[in-house]
Amino acid sequence: MTVKSVALTLVVAIFLLLTITLVLASKYIYQWTNVSEMAPPYQTSAESQRLHESLLIADLHADTGTHLVDFSKPQRDGHVGWPRLEAGNLSLMTLALVTETTMIPPIGKGRVRGLNAMAFASMINGWPVRTWFSNYERGHFFLDHIKQIVAENGDRMFLITNTEDLDKLRRAHASGPPHQLGVLLAVEGIHILDGDLSKLRPLIEDGIRMISLTHAFDNKAAGAATGRRRGGLTDFGRDVLLVMQEYGVVLDLAHASEAAANEALQIVQLPVVFSHTGIKATCDIDRNISDEMIRKLGENGGVIGVGFFTYVLCGNDVNAIVSAMQHIKDLIGTEHIALGSDYDGIVNVVFDVGGLPVLTEALLASGFTRDEIRLIMGENVIRVLSEVLPSAARTSYSSGNIQRTAGLRHQ
Repeated sequence: MTVKSVALTLVVAIFLLLTITLVLASKYIYQWTNVSEMAPPYQTSAESQRLHESLLIADLHADTGTHLVDFSKPQRDGHVGWPRLEAGNLSLMTLALVTETTMIPPIGKGRVRGLNAMAFASMINGWPVRTWFSNYERGHFFLDHIKQIVAENGDRMFLITNTEDLDKLRRAHASGPPHQLGVLLAVEGIHILDGDLSKLRPLIEDGIRMISLTHAFDNKAAGAATGRRRGGLTDFGRDVLLVMQEYGVVLDLAHASEAAANEALQIVQLPVVFSHTGIKATCDIDRNISDEMIRKLGENGGVIGVGFFTYVLCGNDVNAIVSAMQHIKDLIGTEHIALGSDYDGIVNVVFDVGGLPVLTEALLASGFTRDEIRLIMGENVIRVLSEVLPSAARTSYSSGNIQRTAGLRHQ
């Protein structure tokens, strides 16, 4: 056999092995890959528990909807579900649509045509045929699933799409437990558009209010922090930013390369977020953000959602989360710190959503004041959303009379 034929045979064999593995494991991937280092029941002091129950808590990133998990019901596996959401006292949960992932982690720095694990999952699990070959259709499938759950549980949850919804969330929190849960819809990676900018407005009209340009790989919009080229924004990426700012959609710089993030911050004047990330100073990996980027985020007025997953923490306990938050505080202050759990993101986390009181207690023990803890646990996120999201009047997109956001810096 020639070297070429041997190589081809090897590639085919690997492909078949991966396919068989996905078929056999598809029903168990969620269970196997979304685990917690700490197991409930979570024990905290009476003092920290009382404080925790008074907090309006917001999480900037969870992938629960992508797994088609019904978070309105108890879940044996994963990180989210009732009554864990109630135990964690979560008030706002950001659910991201993940539409493309690589099948082979070692080559995850690049997109490999035909090896989108999400496409294979759609076929293996019998999702509608329209989802098999389109990131956009796959994203809408996840979006419809989330919106259906919210609609069927209107007594205890609702979508966050405008500033009036934020006011409703505050009122729901102030009324005392049980609190209603606000659900913010997000996109992880602009490749959901399948390269077609005209698909962005329909997504926004369907309720998307936060978008990250990239995921784990470079795409048509921008370079990724773990991409091959790690380049800046493309013309397509700049066009995406213009539409997002026009319609009041929060820019999420998680996964973006430093070059792309720097360029984006020159275009977008309104506050941005890093929805789920770690800090290079406490965990020096490509995925995490540098001190320079933290300072620029502070100048922008945005927030950094510190991840709860061990990969970006370089640790497996709550102290690793607190250390990352302490570093941000030392550089730019507590008004820029938020929660970015990455629950159900095929990651190991320190604790599931029911363990959030553990973080409140750890922050208290580390010397954070009660006011600082209120900011970190949710008020910082509410501030950013209040500055970026449109009013209810501006969400009547069908009128076509949307005014350009004043916070857009033209170049």
